[in-house]
Amino acid sequence: MSVVLVLICFCISFAAGGNRVVFGRGACKTLCPVVNCTDNDALSEGMLRKSDRGFPLSPSFEFASKIRRTTPFRVNMTSLNGLHTNSLMLVFRESQSVEGSPLGYFVDWSDNLQDVRCDNGPPNALTNKDLSAKSSFWFTWMPPDISDINVAFRGTFVMDDEYWHNIEVKSNFIVDTFPPSTAECNKKKSCVTVSQTAVKCDRPSHCDLTVNYGLTNGNHTLAVTLGGKARETGDYVAVGFTDDHATVKGARIFSCKRTVESATVQYFEVDNDGTLVERGRVLEDTDSEQDGEIIWCSFKTPVNVAGHNLATPLYQMYLHGKSNAASGVIEIGSKYATSKERMEIGVPVHSALTSSASSLEPLYQIYAMFMLQLCLWLQHIK
Repeated sequence: MSVVLVLICFCISFAAGGNRVVFGRGACKTLCPVVNCTDNDALSEGMLRKSDRGFPLSPSFEFASKIRRTTPFRVNMTSLNGLHTNSLMLVFRESQSVEGSPLGYFVDWSDNLQDVRCDNGPPNALTNKDLSAKSSFWFTWMPPDISDINVAFRGTFVMDDEYWHNIEVKSNFIVDTFPPSTAECNKKKSCVTVSQTAVKCDRPSHCDLTVNYGLTNGNHTLAVTLGGKARETGDYVAVGFTDDHATVKGARIFSCKRTVESATVQYFEVDNDGTLVERGRVLEDTDSEQDGEIIWCSFKTPVNVAGHNLATPLYQMYLHGKSNAASGVIEIGSKYATSKERMEIGVPVHSALTSSASSLEPLYQIYAMFMLQLCLWLQHIK
């Protein structure tokens, strides 16, 4: 789905002689400062007229380097040539829809702006508070959670008695790969979030771990995006698959580990003696990045490798912690959890889990039970 960021600046009142135009929510749809603005080349004296020159404020806009889902996108306008706009309205729209409903919502804005709630929605449009000359303003906008965000910055601007209708200010924005969209969760892919608090996390920055996965290439390839909190170099988040719920022997674990500048994908297996060993495995189309204390990794791997078939129903493990500084091997601590039931990677799910959720069982409890049984057995054979 393509999206157009439309900046519509229109006159709420204007001109000598007290002529006044007032727009309500209908302006969300029409985007015009006057009736039939697309055909309006000139009106009577004292009224708005459509400009026949280039828009002079285009160079005055400053944009964040890239758009990231679940993160407010900042735009500043500071006039570089002493010009101004008197009134404005801002709305994000699907690019192929001339009069479509707004997408996303505004999070914050400068004092000379105010919100408009088109279609009785959230603050999905902005306009001016008055008709004073505005040489600067700013806003932050939360992009919609859709799989494809293709944004253009367009607008209709009013300066005194002159206006520019639906012009493109900027397009071809960079959209970050991370975090992934949740639009296809429980439909074409699985999405699981894990939080150690009692509150389910509603966005990646609030989650200890986020994992999205799905089958591609005729169900022969598993595509995984993995992220979560990893504040220090060597911290990691991971997802694992195991057939042994009690001891997790033979588990296959994919980790995303923080490096100095980014993150790296690693693959481990748990041997029969419980030792975690890094193994070689085909990992394709790997990508990674840091976003503050959050790290992200994505990769693709064959479903069936050397007798390990991830397509069979398996327990899933969700882990995050630290790695050994000397060996680089991740360390499984006491915080982490595993699903109580086997899960099929080909069956999409969408789960938000907490440390107290009934669907999770702390690994340290499994480990403690295993060690207790081992001690009792050792005492018995003495």
